[in-house]
Amino acid sequence: MKVICVIGIVGLAAAGAFTVRAEVPSAVSAVRVPDVEKENIPAAQTAVLRQIIGLIDQNRTDEAATLFASLQKKDEPASPIQEFVSARLDIAQGRYTEALQRLAQIAVFHNRDAEWAPAALFFEGLVYKQTEHSEAARQVSEDLLLGWPDSEWCRRADELK
Repeated sequence: MKVICVIGIVGLAAAGAFTVRAEVPSAVSAVRVPDVEKENIPAAQTAVLRQIIGLIDQNRTDEAATLFASLQKKDEPASPIQEFVSARLDIAQGRYTEALQRLAQIAVFHNRDAEWAPAALFFEGLVYKQTEHSEAARQVSEDLLLGWPDSEWCRRADELK
C-alpha cells in the first residue's frame, strides 16, 4: 500500500475552501465542449487534451504523456482541463500525492466549473480508494452527491464505496 497525504479536496471542503455549485447543468451541457475562451486555450488544444484523456482511459499512458508534454508551455497558467489531464497522468503512473495536489488546484481555483470540479472530486475519491483510504473515498462520494447531484460523476459515486 502506498502512503499518501490525505488532505486533497475533502480536507479543503472541511476547511471551507470548496464551494458547491449553485446551478444544475442540462443534459446537453454535460457533453458540450467547454467554453474555450473562458479557459483561454484554443479549441484545437482542448480537443487534443480530450484525446489524451482517451489515451489514459485506454491504458496508453506513455503515448498520453508524450502528447501532453508536447502541449505544455511553462509560462502559462494551467487551465482546469490541463490540471485534470496532469492529475490523470499522475494517477496512471502511481504518483498519487501529486495527483491529489493537482485535483486540489481544480477544487480551489475552478470550484464553480461544472465540468472539471466534479470530475476532479471523483478522481480524488478513486485515488483514496486505490490507496485503501476507504473513509476518505466514502466522504468524496457523499460530497459528490451533495455538490453535484446531476453530474455524470455523481452517478458513478458508488464506485468509490
